[in-house]
Amino acid sequence: MSREIPINWSLLALLRMVLATIVAGGHLIWLHSDALTSGIASLGGKAAVAGFLVVSGFSIAASLDRDESGFYFRRFKRIYPMYFCSAIFAIALEIWLGTYQLPLYTIEAQGPLTAIGNLLMLQTFFVRSLAYNSVLWSLAVECAFYIISPCLKRLPAAGWAALTLISATVFVLPHSVDGGFLYAVALKANVIKYFWPFAMGFLLYQYQSTAVALVLGAIGATLIWCSDFNPERFAVATFACSFAVVALSRTILFKQSKAMDYLGDLSYSLYLLQLPTFILIYRMCGITNPVALLVGVFLTTIIAYELIDVRLKRAIFKNSVSFGELIGWPRLRINRRLS
Repeated sequence: MSREIPINWSLLALLRMVLATIVAGGHLIWLHSDALTSGIASLGGKAAVAGFLVVSGFSIAASLDRDESGFYFRRFKRIYPMYFCSAIFAIALEIWLGTYQLPLYTIEAQGPLTAIGNLLMLQTFFVRSLAYNSVLWSLAVECAFYIISPCLKRLPAAGWAALTLISATVFVLPHSVDGGFLYAVALKANVIKYFWPFAMGFLLYQYQSTAVALVLGAIGATLIWCSDFNPERFAVATFACSFAVVALSRTILFKQSKAMDYLGDLSYSLYLLQLPTFILIYRMCGITNPVALLVGVFLTTIIAYELIDVRLKRAIFKNSVSFGELIGWPRLRINRRLS
């Protein structure tokens, strides 16, 4: 049984921008430490990534419900052009600067194998993320979820519960324990570690139940609280607010807006370009003021979005795809059951 209901994609678009800004602000600690930088960092960059994945799971479920046949091409078209350009940006910085000393951090050059692995989205599986754009690890994780999402859609509730339990267990494993080789591998298995927020977003779309949302939200906040991987003071609040916005996106009164949809589009570019842009601005101008750095990265984000996500995509694919268009904004069909 299914029905059509309104989904507030403008609100979710604004949430994506807020999460991207939190992550960007957290990375300012690499360059400079003051009240603003430390305050933003205390919101929890990795908790913001978990929030991103809740939004991602929700939107992926919506995209599959809209049109499963064109799902892979739509995802490739949406994520890869900007991703590829951001990786090239970081690789160019490494070639130019090599091992580079920031005020509070040393960036070590990693070589061609890491560069190639990141271009192919193999980081966190076979190579590390690029040193000049360390946030790329999360894109490889998210892309792995995209690949298996059509199968996840057909998974019975018991299968969801089992996978989420395994992921949650790995997520809360203490990092201070020396448990041997297999334990160390489990700690680095980000695809397993971060499956649970993606699954929660997927389930929020599939099940229209306040009780389900409350249970999932409580579980997610508890996992963030218990994980020593998220020690920041307000990490739980960051995740809880993100989860609540997704869960309540159908009921919160917020006018649908092209401006908010545009911010949602910008959030992806902001997330990908933040770190290499911070480094470039510091190298070229010596700027460490966090406000000036954030202004610089926002301007770079807008330019990159217009050149790559709009004009380049239009030239390659004949049309561009926005966040709202990708998932059928503003009205979508909702499946009330998983199987």
